[in-house]
Amino acid sequence: MNDSQYHQMTDDLLIDIEEMLDECEVDIDYESAGSILTMTFINGTKIIINKQPP
Repeated sequence: MNDSQYHQMTDDLLIDIEEMLDECEVDIDYESAGSILTMTFINGTKIIINKQPP
């Protein structure tokens, strides 16, 4: 896998996660900024997913 393939795969994965969150019946707020996806749950807990270089 080259760098370009890696970046495409991780970008696609972040988009897939966003689409799943939109379809999810649980109320999870999310914000996407560049290569960072921040999910905020009802109790205030946050999960941050970010893309790291290969």
